[in-house]
Amino acid sequence: MDSHTITVVRIDAWDVANILDRLAPLVSDSRANGFNMLRRLADGLETGENRFREPSEALFGVLGSDGVLVAVGGLNRNAFPEDPQAGRLRRVYVHSECRRIGLGRAIVSEIIVRAREVAYLSIVLRAPDSAFAFYASMGFERVVDSQSATHRLNL
Repeated sequence: MDSHTITVVRIDAWDVANILDRLAPLVSDSRANGFNMLRRLADGLETGENRFREPSEALFGVLGSDGVLVAVGGLNRNAFPEDPQAGRLRRVYVHSECRRIGLGRAIVSEIIVRAREVAYLSIVLRAPDSAFAFYASMGFERVVDSQSATHRLNL
């Protein structure tokens, strides 16, 4: 996949079984790389705890040319009381074989567009240290006084 073929799709309209089937390769890849966030995404979709179905929420993905989901990321309403007017960027992950070609940037850009559409004042997220430089390159600022967020982007 090259950067000229990146198309971000909204995937929250898919039925849950279809989402879980398409998500399975990404879940396996994330776990093999030491991340558990996509297992939590799959669990939340399966149990109904988080299906990104509220009007201000969305789940996005990038499909490879073979139709396989190679990247994912979502937007929820921030549930933490310290920042109730913020959207929360959730579960962004790019398959290890598809990194460094703009997929993460494409998904986060789409999430920022959606956050502006639904009138969030900012977007917050909690990222692993390995993703700090990526989020800084997207304009997010480091948050040091929060237990629930590592970065914020004011909209």
